[in-house]
Amino acid sequence: MKWVSVGTALLGLGAGGLAAWYWYRASNVSTAPIWACGANPFEPVDRELAHMGEIAGLVEGANESARLNKIAAQWTGVSIFLSALSTVVGSFA
Repeated sequence: MKWVSVGTALLGLGAGGLAAWYWYRASNVSTAPIWACGANPFEPVDRELAHMGEIAGLVEGANESARLNKIAAQWTGVSIFLSALSTVVGSFA
């Protein structure tokens, strides 16, 4: 029974590490303007189009960061569950 507790704790550690990796990736999301990422990476001459491209880049970056944060939060929940389960199993061993 002790090995089950240790194994569950290690799985919880792995899930926590995975969550940390996703949060690290979420913190490094680029917010480059849309026009800088395409085949023609030159800023439009029209300032309104340039600003629209910058705002669109910020929105895309925020969406990607939010997606990665959601995955990280889910893995954190798995990590907490496995750690608690390890404690419960270990208390009966």
